[in-house]
Amino acid sequence: MAFKINPEDFKKAEENAKKAFPKPFPEIRERMNLPTDKVVEIMQSHIERLFKNGGLSNVLEYRNELVTEREQVRARLDKDFSFDSKLYLEIVIDYYDMFIAQINAVKATLVRRGGEGNKHDGSSNADKLSIAEEWMTPLMDKITAFDVPRHEDVLNVFIQEYPGFDIRFDLNSLKTPYFAKGGRYIKKSIALAIIFIFEKKHPGKKVEEYTTITKRYDYLSW
Repeated sequence: MAFKINPEDFKKAEENAKKAFPKPFPEIRERMNLPTDKVVEIMQSHIERLFKNGGLSNVLEYRNELVTEREQVRARLDKDFSFDSKLYLEIVIDYYDMFIAQINAVKATLVRRGGEGNKHDGSSNADKLSIAEEWMTPLMDKITAFDVPRHEDVLNVFIQEYPGFDIRFDLNSLKTPYFAKGGRYIKKSIALAIIFIFEKKHPGKKVEEYTTITKRYDYLSW
């Protein structure tokens, strides 16, 4: 299997897409027509280099960058661009999806290798939060799904997902004791609540800065 597209059509699509998304995936033109197994080999090699140079946190940081860029491309697809532009951007999204899937597939192995002497021992924020993704990302998806959020909407999501939350987390201790106000999310309050749940679910793990959460989920456009 390979990404098949007529060279002339691709050239036209690429030119049009530059107006829509000026930062296409690096070397995507060269990689577009490679067999899938070769594409995967390139991706795995890049992941391995990232891990050797900076450990698991380096790999996860790169994945977060890919997720953010992929969502930017998705947003472009909603615009009124030509068919060729959309074709190009859809292929770019497929490429991002493949790369993110490769990182997800090897994450458990990298976590294990990181615990066997790699210089990144799980103490960084990215390493810590990687253990919480199975519940944290779905929770953030539900929280940020409201077009016009209210404090009560977000609070109810927390209570449903984490019973007793309203009793065990003191909103009054926050400078902004709301999860949403005026139809807008209050990111700091939500991030601090996520950290509270994280530390309850994963004893001994602590996240010092609330911006660790807001930056990690920046792609949600909340």
